Amino acid sequence: MSYQEEISPKKPPNFSWIQEGKLCAMGFPEEVGHLMYLQEHGVTHLISLTAEREPPIERLQGKCEDPTLHSVLPLVVIDFTPPSISQIERCLDIIEEENMGQGAVGIHCAKGYGRTGTVIACYYVKMGGLTAVHAIEKVRMDRPGSLETDDQENRVCEFESMNKNRIVISPADQVIDKARMDVPDVSPETEDQNSTISEESTTKIKTVAS
Repeated sequence: MSYQEEISPKKPPNFSWIQEGKLCAMGFPEEVGHLMYLQEHGVTHLISLTAEREPPIERLQGKCEDPTLHSVLPLVVIDFTPPSISQIERCLDIIEEENMGQGAVGIHCAKGYGRTGTVIACYYVKMGGLTAVHAIEKVRMDRPGSLETDDQENRVCEFESMNKNRIVISPADQVIDKARMDVPDVSPETEDQNSTISEESTTKIKTVAS
C-alpha cells in the first residue's frame, strides 16, 4: 500500500496479539501511524470500546490511497464499566466474521485493559472453551492489569453462565490451542485424586471429632 506523505507506522500502546493474525488488543490508537501499523499487520476491522472518542480513521483514509483497515465498530462503553452482553456478542460475531474472511480484528479501549480485557476473556470462554475463572486468569497472564473492576469480572461469569449450554468451538484452524493457554487443567485422574484426598480428610475430621 502507498501513502500520500511520509508517515511511519507505529505500534499502538499496549499492543499484543491474542491470537496471531486473527485478534489483537491495544490501548487507544490515537495516531494515524498506529492505524498504519494495524493495516500492515493484516487488521481489517477495529472495535472501539471508548465512549470518550474514536480512532482517527478518516485521517487514515485521507493519507492512504488504498486502505485495508476498512471499518471501525464504535461501541459506547463507559470507562471502568463492562460492556453489555449484547455488545460482547456483537464483538465476538465481528471477530468470527472477519476471521472467516481471512481478516484480523483489533480491539481497544483507553488503555486496553478493562473494557478490552472483558471482551477478550469472553472470547476465551466462547472460542477456547475456558471457564470464566480460567479465562480471566489467561487474560491477566498475557496482559497484566486486565479486568479492572469486580463488575467486569462478573460480566465474564454472566457470559459464561448464559453460554455454557451453547458454547460452539470454532473449526480446527480457528480454535485457540489449549496447550498455549497455560491454565490449570483438571483431568479425570486429578479429579479422582482430589476425591480421594477429600474422603481421607473427611475421615480424619470424623476421627478427631470422635
